[in-house]
Amino acid sequence: MWRRAVQDAFPEAGFREPVQPSDLTAAEFRLGRPLPAALRQLLLESDGVIGRTHVDTVWPLEEIVRQNLFFRSTVPSTPTETTGTASELVPLPNWHRP
Repeated sequence: MWRRAVQDAFPEAGFREPVQPSDLTAAEFRLGRPLPAALRQLLLESDGVIGRTHVDTVWPLEEIVRQNLFFRSTVPSTPTETTGTASELVPLPNWHRP
């Protein structure tokens, strides 16, 4: 599903080998919460998406985990609010409100 949608929108996009379900489970354990369902499905089809300039358009699973753990370690823990799909991964501090 996701590969097709990406290819339809960006024919030059590249894909990696899919993530194994056990890798998703391990990542969710490290993050302490589940990944959004759509992101899980994409990662089961391709471990990220490579854009036309060979830059990760969607990070691979390990980078998603690494960046989320880094963000959590550097933003103030209170007060926070959550917004959008990413809220399942990274709570946004009040100073980040649009």
